[in-house]
Amino acid sequence: MHLFSTSPRRRSHPTWFGSLACGLLYYSSWMTSAVADKTAADYFVSSLPGAPEPLLKMHAGHVEITPEHHGNLFFWHYQNRHIANKQRTVLWLNGGPGCSSMDGAMMEVGPYRVKPDGNLAYNNGSWAEFANLLFVDQPVGTGFSYVDTDSYVHELEDASNQMVQFLEKFYVLFPEYSNDDLYIAGESYAGQYIPYLAEAILKRNAETKGKKWSLSGLLIGNGWISTVDQSLSYLPYAKKAGLIKDGSEGAKKVEAQHAKCIQDLSDGGKDHVDVPSCENILQQILQVSNQEHGKCVNMYDVRLDDTYPSCGMNWPPDLTAVKPYLRRKDVTDALHINAGKTSGWTECNGQVGHAFSARKAKPSIEILPALLEKVPILLFSGDKDLICNYMGTEELINRMEWNGGKGFETSPGVWAPRRDWTFEDEPAGIWQEARNLTYVVFYNASHMVPFDYPRRSRDMLDRFMKVDIDSVGGTPTDSRIDGEKGPLTSVGGHPNSTTAEEAEKEALQQATWKAYYKSGEVALVVVVIAVAAWGYFIWRQRRNAAGYRGLSHNPDMDGMGLNAEGFRRKQRRDLEAADFDEAELDELTSPHNPERERFDVGEDSDDDEDGKHSSHPPRARGPRDYQDEPTASSSRGPEDPQSQPPVLGHGLISSSPLQARRPSERPAREPTAHMRSADGNGDDLRFIGGLSRLKHPTPAQLQAASNHDWFARHVVLLKDEKRASRPRRIISSLDHSFHDKNMSGLFGGTTAAASNAATATQGSITNDIPINNPPEDSIQDLSWSPQSNHLSVASWDNKVRIYEINGEGQSAGKALIDLGAPALSTCWSKVCAPTTLFCVKAVTDQTQDGTKVFAAGANKQVSMLDLGSGSTTPQVVAAHDAPIKCVESITVNNSPMIVTGSWDKTIKYWDLRQQTPAASVQCKERVYAMDTRDQLLVVATADRWVEIFNLNQPSQPYKQIQSPLKWQTRTISCFADATGFAIGSIEGRCAIQYVEEKDASSNFSFKCHRQNAPNTRDQSNVYSVNSISFHPVHGTFSTAGSDGTFHFWDKDAKHRLKGYPEVGGSISCTDFSHDGNIFAYAVSYDWHQGYSGNNPQYPNKVMLHPVIGDECKPRPNSKKR
Repeated sequence: MHLFSTSPRRRSHPTWFGSLACGLLYYSSWMTSAVADKTAADYFVSSLPGAPEPLLKMHAGHVEITPEHHGNLFFWHYQNRHIANKQRTVLWLNGGPGCSSMDGAMMEVGPYRVKPDGNLAYNNGSWAEFANLLFVDQPVGTGFSYVDTDSYVHELEDASNQMVQFLEKFYVLFPEYSNDDLYIAGESYAGQYIPYLAEAILKRNAETKGKKWSLSGLLIGNGWISTVDQSLSYLPYAKKAGLIKDGSEGAKKVEAQHAKCIQDLSDGGKDHVDVPSCENILQQILQVSNQEHGKCVNMYDVRLDDTYPSCGMNWPPDLTAVKPYLRRKDVTDALHINAGKTSGWTECNGQVGHAFSARKAKPSIEILPALLEKVPILLFSGDKDLICNYMGTEELINRMEWNGGKGFETSPGVWAPRRDWTFEDEPAGIWQEARNLTYVVFYNASHMVPFDYPRRSRDMLDRFMKVDIDSVGGTPTDSRIDGEKGPLTSVGGHPNSTTAEEAEKEALQQATWKAYYKSGEVALVVVVIAVAAWGYFIWRQRRNAAGYRGLSHNPDMDGMGLNAEGFRRKQRRDLEAADFDEAELDELTSPHNPERERFDVGEDSDDDEDGKHSSHPPRARGPRDYQDEPTASSSRGPEDPQSQPPVLGHGLISSSPLQARRPSERPAREPTAHMRSADGNGDDLRFIGGLSRLKHPTPAQLQAASNHDWFARHVVLLKDEKRASRPRRIISSLDHSFHDKNMSGLFGGTTAAASNAATATQGSITNDIPINNPPEDSIQDLSWSPQSNHLSVASWDNKVRIYEINGEGQSAGKALIDLGAPALSTCWSKVCAPTTLFCVKAVTDQTQDGTKVFAAGANKQVSMLDLGSGSTTPQVVAAHDAPIKCVESITVNNSPMIVTGSWDKTIKYWDLRQQTPAASVQCKERVYAMDTRDQLLVVATADRWVEIFNLNQPSQPYKQIQSPLKWQTRTISCFADATGFAIGSIEGRCAIQYVEEKDASSNFSFKCHRQNAPNTRDQSNVYSVNSISFHPVHGTFSTAGSDGTFHFWDKDAKHRLKGYPEVGGSISCTDFSHDGNIFAYAVSYDWHQGYSGNNPQYPNKVMLHPVIGDECKPRPNSKKR
């Protein structure tokens, strides 16, 4: 039915109903802005993908906390399944800081658990049985919460104030819950959050003239509460748990760190929430466990092992299902995730945690005594947790004084009994209570107690909240303390008994609709008034008229239309393609099941300029050590004619359904003199460096030149002030004024000076010394012997030189291989354990004893020099039809071999006992870079292809993908554990890429080797990432580039460990020694300015950097989730 008919009378004058509709439209528009932005109905979750029927009643979405920064906190609220004797709400917070409360929702106390197939199952120990559950991702930037800028929270007081503000707004939206008894629960670093929040709520209650909130109790599981007591518990707990042995070398290291912690605590550290030297006790324990047992103990459950340095970061196992589930678009749509949330869910945001210094706050143990005077508190601990272990919790209780006593002392010399708790006839733990404090130990439980024992944890909650299930019926469980049942609690499975369901049906319906009635009552009043007023107006008009008269007809209007400008719709942006949010790294996922679509990442934009490496000198970095980086899953501009999305894992990354955020991001360009686009706002493009001399290239020529020239490029980004959201890219050369520094030999006893000169994130190069008699031309490759401090150096002067390095860093020439053409690659034969089958064969044929040097180059051959035999004559062992860019020593089917990669678009496997290759594989393009680790071989070619080989089946690629970086690949390096690789490109980006699809959610990329151009605000200089090397012990890695800087990174913590000042020229290649104690880097011209940029004064040297202290150690795994 049309509101306006085509008849002249009705077209010229609307009906009464039409007038009412127009009026309501106007008033509704006014009401939306004047009354409220959202109501409870806007947060209602009507469906949840994979959830079983019947769907539980829930609300979810964002609440804005800091409008000036668009800071939003995400919440997920579940209504209780049964109403007992009173209404209760449990607010759950996870720790970190910076870890999402979705851990609690999806793996601990929430009503659902995620199954491996991506569907949900009921958690029959959920805390939502007799309490409403409210999960909040806080502070801003955590989990689904977000903030537009880098305005992260730094202090506990600020985080508490934000949560109070959130609750104020939450209770306006859902007033029916404002009368509930409020319990605040959580774990780990929530041991700081919860007491501070409770203190803020009590202060608010004391000052408000409005409704006071009924704060009824606090529950803290394996909480970080007291720096002194809990830091000093690591050593005794590790010994008691058998993680370290008295008298061992490992124990001595831990004891030394323990003593350092005691000293720092006595010097004032006891007043701080975090003391680095004390957290390093845990790190030492983890390192010792790895060294002594070959695997690292899981810091969250000492019964389990993990790879180093993860040490539990991959636990619990449900996390592998939870993360992809929460990144699915259908799930985020159901949960009302705002478009302002520009990146997918991550469990813990390292940037938020790094920013949350809490330097002004005292440990929460200082405020617990005052809280215990007003609020009951329960502390519970799983006895298998190391990071926040029960021994530390018991010590802090024993030392704390509250409510007229100390510890659990009920009277002088009399202590509250430790009572045995049994659950369904099994020993469950210990209960102890005194003066408003309850302490519970869970036997055989981890850091996340409800994950291990959801039903027992619910029994604990019901006891603490004094739930009376007699009011709703149900079957109580058999839970006893010292043999006594105590209050009845029900932890039966879902659904509960039919009797209970029927008894509460009416109450649940009333509670559901009450939210909508109350939250919308003001809006309803406005609508009623509007209807009445408009109706009265029309009635008077009709009554006063002699007859029905139409309004004057406007001949210029044939009908009615709506002005589109009058209805401004918020621009829907790709959830991961919007302006970069430093809070999280964009993570690359490769969904192969369209029905379970995960978030993909948006435009590969260079718009953001924050967080780039400062290279002269680098400043101390805050929370921006890694740069948010979109992946290549976005639509590709004309700079790269390959229009298909890159392959990641087994499938293609699909483009986002919200990809229309900036449809004209990179318009097609006409190949005019200045490469301007048709709209006059395109990018200027010029290639002047390397072998390419295209003054005004077309996009196709540009890509072809990029593929042809494997030399590094120097990229300059120009940003138009009027169109700052659009990338401006110019590829050109810049002049550099490099100055050589006096690198005196400082390897020996003066290392402390260098260490003192460095800061937490800025390293020192004052100890670095050059090798003697360096190559005479640009240095292309470095390689350390796998068993000794011998370094081979490949150079464009046609030679591979082998140096011997002593303990003081002094070098001496050992041997030389002359190829007669530029030397492009060098490596050493491997070393193996003599007990392995492979090594028996290797020793027999003398090819894998770690003493043979291989040299490959533009002469299209590989030469081998056997240093172990004392030979000085190299032997040709491999050949190609074009220059050989890479050579690596490998093992195939227990046989020692080498693999070569060439510009003839092949890789070849060579058994050194034969004259012909054992196998040859055709690659997609010319080989630019190659690396191997264990049975993993990765080959990077032109056109950004990466071919991945499993050396157990070396004749064909295991996978062929395109680089997640959209410009030419410069370097590639395998992880120390061979589960993936890092890849660097010419535009100053590095990507972390796992091989297997199951790990795809851990992929990410970041910007590096960039700096602001001098004397300009709208220009950034971007440098090639020339080399990536992984530390052989710690698994951390280095990047080095044309900007003349190198940096050490922790990929697991997504954190930059150290950055170093300019070294006097471009760094062309790097490598760590076999024990990781020396980092070698070559300073030489990398041709980023082409032939014209080369000059005799340019430095050409190999520097040796002693790896001191914790320079390359991974960031302490102190994530308190």
